[in-house]
Parts: sequence; structure tokens; C-alpha cells
Amino acid sequence: MKHSNRYFPELRERAVRLVLAPGRARNAMGCSAETLRKWVRRAERDTGVQPGLTSEERERLKALERENLDPSWQFFSTARA
Repeated sequence: MKHSNRYFPELRERAVRLVLAPGRARNAMGCSAETLRKWVRRAERDTGVQPGLTSEERERLKALERENLDPSWQFFSTARA
């Protein structure tokens, strides 16, 4: 599933800083609380604060999975077109 890029990376970084700073309003960026929560979790994984795959590792894993897709499944996806 592809995530949308409706928000600029600079806005995401600023929003994450606002959330992590004590006493700041969490909805000051004009996006939903769930979107902001996801950005914070991703930033925490990318910086090593939380365990899990970083964004770069996740993208690499997806690329490898596409590369190793079973050829029989590829036939079905092209046969429909």
C-alpha cells in the first residue's frame, strides 16, 4: 500500500518536533492526530529510539519482495490486462 505524500517532508519534521516538545499544541500543523502519530513513530524508528525497520530498510525490503515475486503470480497479473 502506497502512502500519500500530501505533506512536505519539512512539515513532517516540524510537526514531529512540535509533538516531542513539551507543552506544545499537537494539532498546530492542521493534520489529523493519526497522521501526526504515524510521522512521530516513523521518525522514532528512523533515529533508533524505537525498534523496527527504518524507512530505508522498509523500502529496500519491498523492492526485494517485488524482485523475488513468484513468476506464476506475475502471469496472473499480466493476463488480466
